[in-house]
Amino acid sequence: MGSAYEEAAHGTVPAIRASLSVALAKKYKMSECEIAEALGITQAAVSKYLSGKYSSKIKRLQARISKSMLDEGAESIAAHKASAAACLCDICESIRTSKCYLREAH
Repeated sequence: MGSAYEEAAHGTVPAIRASLSVALAKKYKMSECEIAEALGITQAAVSKYLSGKYSSKIKRLQARISKSMLDEGAESIAAHKASAAACLCDICESIRTSKCYLREAH
């Protein structure tokens, strides 16, 4: 099993990005290009997230992330109140310190 940082990089962070992509597209009507620029990822990654074509591990993790934290993050990003990196760090830290840490069994 990898370190918490490796797990975050390969599971938690993509799950957060997928959720933020969906929220920014649906609630804030941002285009794939706008979302990609805001999140610092490629338009192709955003397209994959919006179409739901990503791993079942990410989908399982995504379902366990606090909706209120994601909504707050998406709102801050859309309103240019905070960077995506700051929002992602806040959400990830909240997950890491919560009792329902997203560590997946291998």
